[in-house]
Amino acid sequence: MSPSSAFAASRLPALRATVLLVLACLLAAFALVASAPAARADAPTSVVTTPQGAVAPGATVTYEFTCAPTDGDRDFTLAYAIVDGANELLASPLGDDRYRFDYSGPRSADILLACFYETSGFGTPVTYDVVPQAAVTLTYVRNPIAVGDRIVADVTVTGADGTPTGSVYLSGVLFSCTPLQQGTSRCTSLGTAFPNTFGIRAVYSGDATYGEAVSEPASISVLRAQTTTTATVVTDGTPSIGEPTTVRVDVQNPPTDTDVFDFNPVTGTVEVRAGDAVLCSITITDAPIECQISLPVGTSDITATYSGDYLRLASTSAPQRVVVQGATPTVTVTTDATATTTAGDVVLATVRVDGELDTPTGTVAIGTGAGDAVCAAAPLVDGVATCRIALPAGATTVTATYSGDATYATGTATTTATATAPAAPVPSTPPSEPAVPAPSASPSAPAATPAATAPAVAAHQAGAALPRTGDGVEMWLAGLAMLLVAAGAAGLVARRVRRP
Repeated sequence: MSPSSAFAASRLPALRATVLLVLACLLAAFALVASAPAARADAPTSVVTTPQGAVAPGATVTYEFTCAPTDGDRDFTLAYAIVDGANELLASPLGDDRYRFDYSGPRSADILLACFYETSGFGTPVTYDVVPQAAVTLTYVRNPIAVGDRIVADVTVTGADGTPTGSVYLSGVLFSCTPLQQGTSRCTSLGTAFPNTFGIRAVYSGDATYGEAVSEPASISVLRAQTTTTATVVTDGTPSIGEPTTVRVDVQNPPTDTDVFDFNPVTGTVEVRAGDAVLCSITITDAPIECQISLPVGTSDITATYSGDYLRLASTSAPQRVVVQGATPTVTVTTDATATTTAGDVVLATVRVDGELDTPTGTVAIGTGAGDAVCAAAPLVDGVATCRIALPAGATTVTATYSGDATYATGTATTTATATAPAAPVPSTPPSEPAVPAPSASPSAPAATPAATAPAVAAHQAGAALPRTGDGVEMWLAGLAMLLVAAGAAGLVARRVRRP
């Protein structure tokens, strides 16, 4: 036997012992594993899914569940989800044996949630469905609307996998919606909404292809209704000052689609005005809406303003013109002219205005018939006005015209004042003229015949004017001149006689 063969033969028992030892270890390990309990996956409890039902592609579904060991001796290992039987995904711990698993995908999937323990087993599968999502839009036919009008809206539903069918409804208010036709439905409110702004959604029920879908909220404003106010002044002709006058007011609702105003009568207040002056204020409790007013003399424009209420807007009536006749005053005018008043004298005219109600106020225009008023606006003080007037010669009519005031109408009175003309001056008597001897008749001058003298006498008797030969003053001056000439001539003769 060679040395090498001897060495191999000496090692063979050791090798065999090693192999037997390994086999014994394997058998011991196998027996240990066989005797250990098997791993188990239990079904989770208290599973909550958000959202519920079908969702849009790509939307996230959240599962929250509880993994609590049923056997206190077994330790809980982990929680996981199996997607479509292949993909195992761990869930996130939330504490207190609660776990969360989020999933989103492009299509439907089967989700199996499991709680892994030391023993074997499987949990209960949960289905995750993904369906095509429809788009829903809501459009109002009228926006805003008034109280009493119905809300009318068109709902359109569209989708990528054909025209959606089914039904829609609106949230917030009772509506009647027609079935979808070519993806469109019209919805009409069954009643009316009160003044406010609302956000309404359209909800699509879904069909065999599309899941349920909801529109974005669409706002609509409901406004208070516009009213019409009229004011009527109840009179039997032209009212007089001091007579009470009735004003009757009517507030009308607009025509509406509903009977909302049948159960909500007009409330609020009404103010009756003449210009900016408030004549009366009425709180509306029942019909008729009226009040008693007293108007000043003259023309007034009467209006009624309605305040509005929670359903109605304020409004003002068109003006109604009313003419009030003033009380009749008693006007008298006198002057202090006397029988000795002469032309040019200034007299005092006094006007008195009396009435049955208040003491008249205002002004009086005083003048004569010759032209403009001497006193255009003499003020009344305790019903009396005065004016000084210069009278011309003769009879003068003095006129007083009262302006009237808030109580009394206008009035007029006249009187006559007489002034005599001043006496004409008497001229002084001139001195008598010296007699002038008549010239003697010439023998050759023919004598006047009776026939020639008769026409002159007849003309004088008939009042014919005689030829003018100078008046008395001229003759007196001529005589004086002749005397001066004669005196001068006598003086001249005396000088010549004395001259030596």
